[in-house]
Amino acid sequence: MPAQNSKYAAVTIVSMRYLALARVTGRSFREHNPDVDFFIFLADRPVAHVFEPADSAFRFLNVNDLELENAESVFFRYQELELAYALTPCVIKHLLDSGYQGVMFLKQETLVLEALDSVTSHFSGSSVLLTPHLLAPIGRKGGERWELNVLLSGVFNGGFIGFSNTAEARGFLDWWEQKTLVQCFLDVANGLHFEQRWLDFVPSFVQSYTIIRDPGVNVGHWNLLDRNIKSCDGKITAMGMPCRIFRFSGYDAKAPGYLTRYNKDISVDRIGEAAAVLRKYQKMLRDARHEATLRLPYAFGYFDNGAEITDAMRKRYIDCGATVSRFGDPFETDHSGSFYEWLNSGSSLP
Repeated sequence: MPAQNSKYAAVTIVSMRYLALARVTGRSFREHNPDVDFFIFLADRPVAHVFEPADSAFRFLNVNDLELENAESVFFRYQELELAYALTPCVIKHLLDSGYQGVMFLKQETLVLEALDSVTSHFSGSSVLLTPHLLAPIGRKGGERWELNVLLSGVFNGGFIGFSNTAEARGFLDWWEQKTLVQCFLDVANGLHFEQRWLDFVPSFVQSYTIIRDPGVNVGHWNLLDRNIKSCDGKITAMGMPCRIFRFSGYDAKAPGYLTRYNKDISVDRIGEAAAVLRKYQKMLRDARHEATLRLPYAFGYFDNGAEITDAMRKRYIDCGATVSRFGDPFETDHSGSFYEWLNSGSSLP
């Protein structure tokens, strides 16, 4: 861990394929918050030749820094994005352990447009900082559908959260980590939306927390049409307030006419002055070499013999329950009794 330069840290988590997203998040964050250390955590194995001189502005961590118990089992059970989400509390804890007074987590696909002093000011009196998906009931047509969707996804958005270095913050992080390391899946019918739904427990479990009601924090496709985005002289506002954090959750560079793949109603010609933010984000992604990084391999997508790990294989591994310990490292294929050997034997669950 490099020496600290500030009392606060910010971090995002990506695999190597999405390094360009982290670069955009980090560059925009550092532009407006130069006195806060910014970390990029790689939920992957680093690929050295991909890094650029400009990346020296960030601090990099990877899975080896966490010293997780049964780490290889965790890496095997999750798909690429699932693993990035699952490691969120672990990474925040790791940075708090290094001595930071507060840690801000920004999910990939985030663009920072202003200084976040108004956010970090809450660390002095709060253990946890939360941002809700919605700030008020949706009165427009179709609003009820969106409100129900938020209830299913989680009242609070996991794309921007903050944790202070307090005992109750650490207590929640410990509990949250226990959940995400085994249950970070999209299974809405059974109450799971990756790592996010667990945040709904913060007001019940934590005495000291702040719900950030700034309309310029965590603007995304779920609330964009209600935030009255305006662009004037290069400044972006939301409901008349500075737009500080704009989320591009679900953005697909192959479909540049849409803000997100999750809602095709939000096309570039229907989002008004917010289109200026989208154009800025698209340019920054190109500058960060997004097309090139997307072609990088994912280290935990293959067995050590090069065979691809499919979603069905991961599910079979999970279905084995506690008996997976008999296999040892699930990525290894060259020893008798390996998961790979069992998988190809046609045997039933052990």
